[in-house]
Amino acid sequence: MEEVAPKRLAALYAGEVSEARELISICRTLFERTYAIEDLTVADLKDVLGAPLRIMKERMIESWVQLRSALAYKEFLDRSEQIDQELRAAIFRGIADLNITAQVIISGFLDICPEEALPRPSQEPLIFKLEYEAVKSEQNFACVGVGAAAAELSLHRRKQSRFMGLPATLYNVYEAKKLSEIARTVGSTTDMLVIRPGSSRWVNGETIAALDDYFDRYGPQEVRDLRMVSKDMFYDDGLL
Repeated sequence: MEEVAPKRLAALYAGEVSEARELISICRTLFERTYAIEDLTVADLKDVLGAPLRIMKERMIESWVQLRSALAYKEFLDRSEQIDQELRAAIFRGIADLNITAQVIISGFLDICPEEALPRPSQEPLIFKLEYEAVKSEQNFACVGVGAAAAELSLHRRKQSRFMGLPATLYNVYEAKKLSEIARTVGSTTDMLVIRPGSSRWVNGETIAALDDYFDRYGPQEVRDLRMVSKDMFYDDGLL
């Protein structure tokens, strides 16, 4: 978990670590130098989060072209007619195959004023997923990584919603993480961060242990007695 905009947005990532951290670094720089996040709307934010993907893709193309032609990309395009046709075609094929494989969830709030009794629209929780070189806005939850499919199924099964209270949400997310461990590369250690408008806090070890106890009791259980299923399973005639 990394901070993207102080007291407002945080990022969780999966996939190629160096790519993910570069994307997050570009986001952080944009908010520090180019965009005043307090002036952005939700629609603006989605557009802004598309910029790091474009910048990173441009960097990847630039690096690829320089490595294979010793020319900057613009110079390569300007002098393309002077470059060997096979080399030019190979470089363009390589550019077409360049993909950003990192997955990043950016979540938080645009507003940092939690003292109001009724939240403003800007205090609604935001969830964006940067994946497959696109920005997608999510409503209730988002998952990334090799265990994402299992985690998403679990959260759908629990009907996880942005309107759920914190205790239920903590358990549902913990359960989803545990079930995602079916993927071999998902680790068994679980850290949880709760983000509020203007602040964030790590869930302590005692609470994690309590959630684990609830998971042992209420999570998917092994089915041990199937005698009622195996007895008289078929119709007598055995025909469809």
